[in-house]
Amino acid sequence: MSLRTAIMHEVFNLSRKYIPGRFAWLFNRAFDILKIRINAVVQIDGIYFSIDTHNYHERGIFCFGKYEIGTRNFITNYTSSIVDGLVIDVGANIGLHSLAMAAAAKSRDVKVIAFEANPEMASKLRLNVALNNLSNLEVYPIGLNDSEGEFELGLPYSEGEEKYHNPGIASMVDFSRASRRVTVTCKTLDSAIVDFGFDVDSVRLIKLDAEGKEFDILCGSETVLRKSSPAIILEYNTQTFEKIRELLSRYGYQIIGSLLRYGINKEVLKENILFLKNDSNQEI
Repeated sequence: MSLRTAIMHEVFNLSRKYIPGRFAWLFNRAFDILKIRINAVVQIDGIYFSIDTHNYHERGIFCFGKYEIGTRNFITNYTSSIVDGLVIDVGANIGLHSLAMAAAAKSRDVKVIAFEANPEMASKLRLNVALNNLSNLEVYPIGLNDSEGEFELGLPYSEGEEKYHNPGIASMVDFSRASRRVTVTCKTLDSAIVDFGFDVDSVRLIKLDAEGKEFDILCGSETVLRKSSPAIILEYNTQTFEKIRELLSRYGYQIIGSLLRYGINKEVLKENILFLKNDSNQEI
């Protein structure tokens, strides 16, 4: 990282302590108006990220250093308490959560596996894994679904596009914002676990953010849900949430609350929702 970039990074991270979050759009405007583009490796809480500020999530890391703080805190604490088994990140993007999972694992018997269907983001995730020398994190550049096969993934940007964009909203469900489509291979979670050499009864935690595909992915996870009883974190979606709640209730799951900035909020349902089994002895 150049001296100029390092100074900018520190200024942004200092200013976020004093500027309310609702004014975050000012940073975006500054980048766009001044046509600032930064490609650099930054360190956040001991984890290295290769970032490009033309990417929505990566600009957020550079400017604010954090993303989904409540989820990140829960994932870190929960993973650190796991003795053995699998921790799974579905829709891993560049590894904002899966890298934290791998870094937090205290036991060598804990393995983190990350699924990312977007080929470009999967490549970026692998680069970040290498930057952090994390041998306990494996990346699988495939999608998950309720059946196996080839499916279209809509990308909200064109190949080589230079403008600011958000790869995180790539979707196999909503193509209204897609600039192009790519064909991706999908498996069910049940089949992926077996095909990649793991045990279906070893899953301890699943973080699921698949832009509207969460219900279908859970439908393809029947054996894992039944045999492993993992804690589940999934992105709130008004169109599918009631179906998801009903599906998970059949397996004995209940809503614990939303993972917001300062912990678990049991009164409000938004952002990322935590589910645990009713008879679970898991500590939160």
